[in-house]
Amino acid sequence: MKRRGLRIFGLCVAGAFLCALVFLVVLQLNWAPTGEDILTKVFSNPFVGGVATLFAGAPALVAFPFAYFCLRQRNLVTCSIFVFSVVLLEIAAATKLGDWLGFFGSFPALLVALLICRFSGLRVFRLE
Repeated sequence: MKRRGLRIFGLCVAGAFLCALVFLVVLQLNWAPTGEDILTKVFSNPFVGGVATLFAGAPALVAFPFAYFCLRQRNLVTCSIFVFSVVLLEIAAATKLGDWLGFFGSFPALLVALLICRFSGLRVFRLE
């Protein structure tokens, strides 16, 4: 069980940083004129790394206990694919609508996706 908890923690941290990266790229795509190198422009600012680490690391630590509760007896591969897909799609779609809507909307999206994994009767999420 200890390894399962570490895997879930690793997924939380990796997912949080992946979501932060997607948020920054989509945010830059909204602001930047076309034809520019997006990733170079985003990460050329020296404060982006520190702020992104703070805005990704803190939610990962907060989300871990809830993710552990929801995923401890579930198939981690299918659940993580489902949860990442839901949250990343929310970030991409909501950031296009409003700049910070993608960040703040990712928390309810994560909550709903984890609850679906935990309480739905779908066979694909069960640990067999």
